[in-house]
Amino acid sequence: MNSNNSNPGDLNPFKQTEEVYKEIDFKKEGLSLLTCPRCNHIVGGEDIDAEHTKAKCSSCGYEFEFAFDSEGSALVPELRIPEGIEELKLRSELDLRLRWKETTTKGGRWFMILFTSIWNLVLLPFVVGVIVSGQWGIFLFLALHLLIGLGLLWNLATIYLNSTSISVTRERIKIRTVPFRHPIWRGRDIDARAIEQLYVSKYVQSSTNGVPNYAFALYAILKTGEKVSLIRGMSLETQTYIEKAIEDYLGIRNFAVPEEAQH
Repeated sequence: MNSNNSNPGDLNPFKQTEEVYKEIDFKKEGLSLLTCPRCNHIVGGEDIDAEHTKAKCSSCGYEFEFAFDSEGSALVPELRIPEGIEELKLRSELDLRLRWKETTTKGGRWFMILFTSIWNLVLLPFVVGVIVSGQWGIFLFLALHLLIGLGLLWNLATIYLNSTSISVTRERIKIRTVPFRHPIWRGRDIDARAIEQLYVSKYVQSSTNGVPNYAFALYAILKTGEKVSLIRGMSLETQTYIEKAIEDYLGIRNFAVPEEAQH
């Protein structure tokens, strides 16, 4: 009997379709356009793949995924967690753990494997010859080369066994590397409230046959103007994600920096 009081318009099977395809009112209050999570540049319609919910920034070249917000009135950029990163986000703390063997640049890893192998294979016949002949004094002439070879092996071991933990609170950012120490990847403990901006910059880590192998470093610009290196040697995808995650957690508004790495 309640059906007698129902509105006939509610039975229209095309009503939902009409609502889905109505034009977006760009003057609507609170409507936000899609912006690049990397540089905050507004992404144009020609750079948006709506079918696969992917977009590419025409300003910095960054590719990312997006989603509709809960009301369906705006597009929200999404950053996927890169391989090798574990994240735990709490109200009181943000914890990131990076496994080096997956987050360092592939070119850098292959260069280290190749260079370390060649260096130590060249030394191996001399070491075997000294042991067989018993002329231990020759080791004095090989000492420097042996130390370099051991150092290369140590560095290679750290790449495949080490991980870096980043603990972020409203007050501090603490960066620690375990289980092995490394001269480049040093620990950091800085005041989070003193950070003005974070950015990623590219540098030449090594070269193979004259071709440079690039790595990326995450820097913090302090409110005093000082620039502090936080993490070095990771891939651009890894560093970009760390930068965005920390900025979002601390509420730091991103802006372009001249030496910032571009895709």
